Amino acid sequence: MVGPGGRSMKDLRAHRIWGLLLLVALLPRLFQLDRFITADEILFLDHARNFLAGLASGDPSLTLGIGYPGVTLAWANALGLLVLYGLSKLGLVGIAATNLSLSQFLAGADVQPLPYYVAGRVVSAVLITALLLLFYVVARRLFASEGRSWGALVASLSALLLALDPYVLGYSRLMHIAVPLALLMCLTVMAWMLWLNGGQVRWAGLAGVLGGLALLTKSTALLMAPILLGLTLLYWLVERPADGRSTPIQWAWLGRVLVGWLGVLGIAALVFFLLWPAMWHDPAAAWGLTFGKLWVDKEAGQGNLGMFWMGGYVEDPGLAFYVVALLLKLSPVMLIGLVVSLFTLRPTRERWAELGLWAYALVYLLVMTVASKKSVRYMLPAFAAFAPLAAYGLVRLGRWAANKASRRRTDESHRLAFVTVFSRRPLLLVVVLSLLIALTYAPTYLSYYNPLLIGWRWAPKAILVGWGEGLGDAARFLNQRPDAERASVAVWYDWTFAPFYVGQTLPLSTENVMTADHSVFYINQVQRDIPDPNLITYFGRRRPEHVVRLNGIEYAWVYPAISGDGLLPVSAVPVGVPMGDAVVLEGYEARPDNTGQGIVVTLYWRALQSGLPDYFVYVRAVDETGQIRARTDSPPVMGFWPTSRWEGGNLVADEQVLTRAPETQPGTYRLEVGMYDPQTWAVLEPVSGERGEGGGLLLGEVMLP
Repeated sequence: MVGPGGRSMKDLRAHRIWGLLLLVALLPRLFQLDRFITADEILFLDHARNFLAGLASGDPSLTLGIGYPGVTLAWANALGLLVLYGLSKLGLVGIAATNLSLSQFLAGADVQPLPYYVAGRVVSAVLITALLLLFYVVARRLFASEGRSWGALVASLSALLLALDPYVLGYSRLMHIAVPLALLMCLTVMAWMLWLNGGQVRWAGLAGVLGGLALLTKSTALLMAPILLGLTLLYWLVERPADGRSTPIQWAWLGRVLVGWLGVLGIAALVFFLLWPAMWHDPAAAWGLTFGKLWVDKEAGQGNLGMFWMGGYVEDPGLAFYVVALLLKLSPVMLIGLVVSLFTLRPTRERWAELGLWAYALVYLLVMTVASKKSVRYMLPAFAAFAPLAAYGLVRLGRWAANKASRRRTDESHRLAFVTVFSRRPLLLVVVLSLLIALTYAPTYLSYYNPLLIGWRWAPKAILVGWGEGLGDAARFLNQRPDAERASVAVWYDWTFAPFYVGQTLPLSTENVMTADHSVFYINQVQRDIPDPNLITYFGRRRPEHVVRLNGIEYAWVYPAISGDGLLPVSAVPVGVPMGDAVVLEGYEARPDNTGQGIVVTLYWRALQSGLPDYFVYVRAVDETGQIRARTDSPPVMGFWPTSRWEGGNLVADEQVLTRAPETQPGTYRLEVGMYDPQTWAVLEPVSGERGEGGGLLLGEVMLP
């Protein structure tokens, strides 16, 4: 059939597919790239700056990098920085003076880094879009080579699943190697499978080029050499005759495969050498850094301060990690497709592409499982292979549904037409469902957890969550305060927070938390009890001023200062009773704690003078006879901010927890609060008010749950 302009309907459909892929691959990756910065992106920004400086100055040693090697991404990001520099020279972007040299411009990233991150992310998004389009081309040839009428549909679905998948989207919007590595490794596998199936040299050449680029991206791609050999063995097992005759594996065939494999490795090595300037200058240092990084990365706890797994800190979460991570990160569409593909898989020649991709994905995940260091993003290379497998499953599911629906049709020609049309509907359905899911999580796709499994409810209790997303929102909240430019904030991942905050950003330490105007605690910091389990416990008692929630998960908590010259909160019960000449109990609040078996009592103290001794605080719940039913004794602020550091006139918020003992009945009790010298046990005498049996001040009634 011929369409408008003399073009066939087949050509029109092909153009529509290309246009659709380009739109869904690129546009979501360019939307709101300035919302947050992840923890590792600073490494790749610094690498790109040094890489570009090395290219501009002719010093290859500056391209050595950080050992991933990360060179593929460095070329792309350096291009992004160069374009940004050109725009700034033309005065089209107002991030730097037009007369700056390149080195001065690159140094500007230390002062105003956000535009540099955005520039790198834009070019990374373009690179990933190009790889997704190549993925579609190679997938279409691979599936068509089996003679499948559904080859084009499977390839289209594969690319669309990857383009719109929220897990892949989250990492492909960053200045990071994770998604380029995943696509390059999977493309290498598919090109090699095409060569095995047809023997065309161009596919072996493409596998070599892509394998070299993958190795330039991260040394994990060294796994490709044995994986390609394993796929060759699988191909022989699938292709050999049923009677076991050795015809298909004659010495000539074995020799050709070995030559092809060595050729792929040779091309990969050549690409590795030619595209990494540091290899021209000092190849021993480049190789040493690459393999050194691979060796360090295999150890648990390196670079990520350990893992959170099933409610606690661990160094190695064990064999179940990637099973749980996959269930949490797979989209409902891809999960359904994978299940269908797995249960309909058959070891036949017609299923060679499907078998090969399953083998690659599972072997890769097995190797990652054996390694002690694990991360959710490490499974992306397997995830890229899961997309065509899920597409296979979805096409089969659509064909099965079409056959079921067509059984009532008696006319055979109408029946075949119905099956053909109806079974192609998965393409539209996948696009719509995937787009709806993606829009739900935009632009913080990293916060995606499988809604089919209610992932947002249990992911924070099961695996490490958060990589910097949400901290930009916390900074924007604090920027609204009238004194923001003069204020200080102690925060986890301070280098990802500082570009968004107008005041002073401090790294999160116990000392900085105690002295800053605000502190921001982050989810993966709290999960791992960093920097101190007692500090995390104490702040868990406090009521945050603001909570950053992303798609049902609390990511960051903004707390006011422990001590300051502020007024008593309006929510507090005023007291205003001095304790001797040392402090004034200005007021208090009481609310249920997180366990449901106690209460948090917030005491607001104001120091009457500086240089006080180190006093302790007691809080008691007493009945009408004065008998103690619940009690706590501790330094104020759990010892993190002792009275010896209090400044005269400052208000200190002190959180104390009263937990009901099993023998104590729930009910209403009065509070007794006192401050005493732990050396002499002498209680500071309240100047006024009703005194309790312990010598402290009796306050109002509270309910012990």
